[in-house]
Amino acid sequence: MTLSASTDTILARAAFVLLLGNVLSRVLGLVREQTIAYLFGASAATDSFVAATQVPTMVYDLLLGGAVTAALVPVFADYARNDREFSALLGAMFAMAGVVLGGAVILLLLLAEPLVRILVPGFSPEVLDQTVKLTRLAVPAVAFLGFSGVVNAALYAGHRPYYPAFCAAVYNLGIILTAVFFVNRLGVTSLVIGVLVGSAGQLVFQAPGLWRMGIRPRAVLSHPGVRQILGLYAPVLAGLIITQLAIVLDRNLASRTGDGSIAAMNYATRLVQLPLGLVGSAIALAVLPLLAAEGGKLDTADFRRILSQGVRLILLLMLPIFALMLIWHRPIVELVYQRGAFDAADASATGLALFLYSLQLPLTGLDQLFIFAYYARKNTRTPVLVGVLGIGFYLAVALPLLQPLGMPGLVLANSVQNAGHALVMLWLLNRLLGGVGGAGFGRFIATIGVGTVFVALAAGGMLYVQRVLTEGGGTIGLLTVVVGGGGVLLLAYLGFLRLCKLPELTLLAEMVPARVRAAVQRSPERA
Repeated sequence: MTLSASTDTILARAAFVLLLGNVLSRVLGLVREQTIAYLFGASAATDSFVAATQVPTMVYDLLLGGAVTAALVPVFADYARNDREFSALLGAMFAMAGVVLGGAVILLLLLAEPLVRILVPGFSPEVLDQTVKLTRLAVPAVAFLGFSGVVNAALYAGHRPYYPAFCAAVYNLGIILTAVFFVNRLGVTSLVIGVLVGSAGQLVFQAPGLWRMGIRPRAVLSHPGVRQILGLYAPVLAGLIITQLAIVLDRNLASRTGDGSIAAMNYATRLVQLPLGLVGSAIALAVLPLLAAEGGKLDTADFRRILSQGVRLILLLMLPIFALMLIWHRPIVELVYQRGAFDAADASATGLALFLYSLQLPLTGLDQLFIFAYYARKNTRTPVLVGVLGIGFYLAVALPLLQPLGMPGLVLANSVQNAGHALVMLWLLNRLLGGVGGAGFGRFIATIGVGTVFVALAAGGMLYVQRVLTEGGGTIGLLTVVVGGGGVLLLAYLGFLRLCKLPELTLLAEMVPARVRAAVQRSPERA
């Protein structure tokens, strides 16, 4: 098998597994948000929970979260061919993670109150006090998430994406079940208990993956690979510190825009992250080990080809979703959230936030792939520098719009920040590689662009029928438009691309395992 065929097949199969895992994870993530919205709405209690869990999440991202793709996967991939060395490196990383994460937990317990006061100073005294208590309760999740991240990277490097693909679903399930069973007894505290259950469940769920790989982490306190990881991660850490400061600034400003603003932003973020996870993250993670294998070579032809395939797959799937979310932002919010404590006012605020967040979708979908391309070439400094520039984009929009627009101004600033980051990364990669799209990219863009316009026009017509001619139609009307209509439009879009004989559809089809394709092809004959 040629290099081109083998890498395309690995990419497609890994992307399919990650897609399945992301589908389950994102569906459960929506169920989680629906559960929170039903029980607490867009309220001060929800704001408190979001802020409390933000603190351990930010610390995890600083210590290990950003290292998974930036340093751990590329370095682990170098050692994955030698089980003994891989086991030694993994043992050394566990030892270092234990020391760092243990110290972080102790510091967070001691500094929870001042950290919360910096993060959300606009909260009322009662909500602020509740947030401090919830934060202290959520702190141990840092350790669970950290160890899980190390295992996650090892499995990706060994081309075993099956466990990492589904571990996020375990996390979401832990929050859902804990909230449902304990909300009457514990109130909003049940959500934080769910975070602990879910984060611990991730680690337990992934552990058998290492065993099946034949990897037995050895008790080694030092390893040359650890120094390599730290060298790669140092620039990323510097960038993450700035990024987390930007998140603190965003939450700080949002806490001053009234109760429920942070909750509305969070609900909308979860919706826009659905296609980003299903398409952008799944394909980018599938591409990363392949790019890492080619990143150190002087000949960039295969590297550029793999990157181009990732770009095309993401755009092919992301553009029609982008059109649907822009046009159907309010029906989507109503269908997913509007019940229980989540009322029409909450739906209006969340719908506006979703519309503004959706503006960034195509570019943000590509951004993670662009960042991974630099990570694969052992260059972690460039994405960091571009990230600093992105914060400048955010401030340039957020500060002048905060007073007149409030929460929507902050959401728009976030979209400008993310889209601007992706555009700068695209420009740099074009200069570095002599092009990203590859041969025929112009025809590819024109074809999917025309298909996306058709989707947008049809979606607008469906929305008019649902809102004006049938006066909404209740939940049945929303389901018909968003689920039924959306499915029909996406199938029609793929049918149009097939009529245009778009070559990228072949790679898209390869994401489906051969046994499934064979079963589908045989079924008409049997009928």
